Amino acid sequence: MRTIAIAGVASGVLALLWFCVVAGDPPLAEAQDATTCQSLERLLTEHPERALEIIPRLEAQALKEVKAQRGPGRFRIKEIAPLADYRSGQVTLTGIGDSGDAEVSGDLEIGLKADGSGGSINIPWGKDSIHRFVGKVEIKGTGYTFIGEGDESHRLTFALVDGVGYVYLRGKGKVIGKEGKEIKLGYSRK
Repeated sequence: MRTIAIAGVASGVLALLWFCVVAGDPPLAEAQDATTCQSLERLLTEHPERALEIIPRLEAQALKEVKAQRGPGRFRIKEIAPLADYRSGQVTLTGIGDSGDAEVSGDLEIGLKADGSGGSINIPWGKDSIHRFVGKVEIKGTGYTFIGEGDESHRLTFALVDGVGYVYLRGKGKVIGKEGKEIKLGYSRK
């Protein structure tokens, strides 16, 4: 926080006005130095008030680690892959009730018809797109349902990785597969 003093004259009386300028918190140095998902998750636990700064770095690091690994490791769904003709982006899909339908916020694209009238809203399905889940969301046509159970700092998060599939990055929740098998992700093993 910086304090700036400005002197001025008002009705022949010297008035000293103090203005407080809040420049925002400086970048968290530890976030800049963290080089693994584990160190960023620890930092998020220590500084939950800095979630908006830490989470994007954490997701980017997780994506980087997935691409470097290429072998067994994180949970992935091979049959859900990025689409070549779609752009990349990040969205949060919030389930509406128990229907599996979702509200979407984030990097959306509105596709208008040739005459400029209504059209469709396209969710980013290009390579490296990141999807966060809140509540129950069914991805139509895949046979998979995602149930995000994490708080705001621990959303169930997946990324579309070229040549790998739909890969779990972080967060807490469940995935229900085509056969009805439930997979829990992000819960401590006891």
